[in-house]
Amino acid sequence: MVYKMMAWWPLFDTMAQYGHILHNFIIVWLAINYNVSFYMCFNLCCVCTFYTTAVYRLQKRATESHKLSGL
Repeated sequence: MVYKMMAWWPLFDTMAQYGHILHNFIIVWLAINYNVSFYMCFNLCCVCTFYTTAVYRLQKRATESHKLSGL
């Protein structure tokens, strides 16, 4: 079933990459509205940046591996 949907893989990768941005902004918005400390807000921003960067780099390498494999 997974290999039947190989044409959809780039779409799922894009959703995973940009879906984190939306979730991260929601987390930061909720944290600001519930008056968390500056330190906690800074930590949340760092974590959100880390996840966004990690997903972007992993997706880029996955695309390269997909092209090299010839699938």
